Amino acid sequence: MKKSKILYDNRKIEGDSLIFDDIKKYASGRKNVIITDTINNTIIKGDFGQVYKALDSAMITKNSYAIKIFQRDSLFIKADSLFAIGPENNRFIKGRFNVNFIKSNMSGKSDKFIMNQKNGLIKLLRNELSSKERQIMTSKEISKKNPIIWNGNSQMTGDEIHILRDIKTNELDSLKILNNAFIIEKDSLGINNFNQMKGIDLYGKFEENELKKLKLNRNTEMIYYLYDEDTNQLVGIDKAICSSIEMIINNNKIEEIIFFTNPEGKVYPEEDLELNEKVLNGFNWRINEKILNKNEIIHN
Repeated sequence: MKKSKILYDNRKIEGDSLIFDDIKKYASGRKNVIITDTINNTIIKGDFGQVYKALDSAMITKNSYAIKIFQRDSLFIKADSLFAIGPENNRFIKGRFNVNFIKSNMSGKSDKFIMNQKNGLIKLLRNELSSKERQIMTSKEISKKNPIIWNGNSQMTGDEIHILRDIKTNELDSLKILNNAFIIEKDSLGINNFNQMKGIDLYGKFEENELKKLKLNRNTEMIYYLYDEDTNQLVGIDKAICSSIEMIINNNKIEEIIFFTNPEGKVYPEEDLELNEKVLNGFNWRINEKILNKNEIIHN
């Protein structure tokens, strides 16, 4: 009772109240539970925790969150339940239900979170839709359930999101969005204008933890607001379709767009387009869900 500690191998378990059964190789803790993994530089906190030594697994629930410590930055993860599973050289951190995370200028949400400590792969997944949900839900309703990440001023969603880090440098390496990839960037000059791009899949590349390049593949569509460089006056709205779109990003903003394979597009005066023609099918701006800092993870 009170500030108890259990040490085993390279893990430390702390809590206001701890129970340990050496025969079952089981420990549990209540209130202010902290499980520290010194090998993988991971800390998991919450109000109730269980550790199964024989299975090399731990679970934390109730106000649970995890911190993955990197050299220059840390990843904060919050979920209804968090799990650390597997031996030290091949350990997974898993989050279930209401997952939120933040790292430097990137944050995100999903139903499920899986981080492979060995290869640096993070997967953001949604719960499986029932056959009835697939039949009756619109693309916008489905997009509300999809995993989402915010990078700078851009929002990206899809059925499944993969983020890969370089295990040697611990810096972000690449990004994949599988199926129904959708990018929305708030237009900095227009009040309610949004640049939008969508396709089947998306691939991105990071440099020094900043997203530098994105490529949308298959059935790509775009709506983009064009401005005069000298006057900042709106020139028109560019609507285009093609097989793939590549975007060059600088300072977290789309700086250049390249179209591949028979692009078809037209620039329209803003007044020529109805409101519904200014958004792509599945558009869903979810800025009110964005995690702004680590305190929202720790204290909410």
